[in-house]
Amino acid sequence: MIAIKIAWMNSYFDDLPTLHLFTLSLDCQAEPMPCRHCSKSDQWVSHGYVYKNQHLGQTQIVGKRTFCSNRSGRTGCGRTTRLYLTTEVATLHYSAIHLAAFVLALLAGTTIQQAYQRATHTPCVRRPTCPILPNSQ
Repeated sequence: MIAIKIAWMNSYFDDLPTLHLFTLSLDCQAEPMPCRHCSKSDQWVSHGYVYKNQHLGQTQIVGKRTFCSNRSGRTGCGRTTRLYLTTEVATLHYSAIHLAAFVLALLAGTTIQQAYQRATHTPCVRRPTCPILPNSQ
């Protein structure tokens, strides 16, 4: 039995310049990083930034996307991988302060919409509608 070790791409980086340089050099590394989905290692394209919502509707760059390209003659799988700064939680769209303020507002008895507005200081665009129930708007 032969054990094959595949070195997956690092998902977290200490600062944005290091992350940016990494994404620009993905195709020309001594040991190319394979895609987690298709295992191809020479189809990477830097594909823009990942943003997180901040106070009063402002956004902050928290990572970058890389794309296993299947365009322009490339043979990748077409899937995108997100790479983050070490200061971020990958699936959390708001900061921990916003999350804490939201939970505290809910515990104080506000509605979800009111808690969202208090935590983010932005108007809530969430409109709870249900096409099955009458008068749900």
